[in-house]
Amino acid sequence: TLQLSGASGAALGSPNSQGVTIAENDPPGDTVTVTEDIYSDPEFSISLAGAVDLLFGAFSPQITSDGKTYNGLYDAWNGGNSHFSLTGMAADPGQNWLVSITCRGTTMTGSGASYNYSPGYAVWNWSAFFGFTGTSPSTCTIVHN
Repeated sequence: TLQLSGASGAALGSPNSQGVTIAENDPPGDTVTVTEDIYSDPEFSISLAGAVDLLFGAFSPQITSDGKTYNGLYDAWNGGNSHFSLTGMAADPGQNWLVSITCRGTTMTGSGASYNYSPGYAVWNWSAFFGFTGTSPSTCTIVHN
């Protein structure tokens, strides 16, 4: 049961007189702390800031609210893009599993990303940066279906 004070008089999906919209079944938002680090490999011209499981940085918690494992969330400085990936799923969650990610004041949407899935590994990429510096923890909100 959801109770909102001051939100009476509105039908689901439409604003009331105070401009409050009541939505049914909003997707959950997971909060994850990304302990940022920097990874560079001159041989492959790679410079990344953020976290990749078992390589650099860390995620806390390591698992989404629906049981998927965070694999990577970083800015590729030399590639000009940002990357988010998950592992541990038996089937393709689909591009629309990810509604949005907000880190360091920047929000990127799942629908605005390029998406790829190979067995057990889902990847979203954007041609913009979250602004990871590799030097401090960031609290990110990941909204998903």
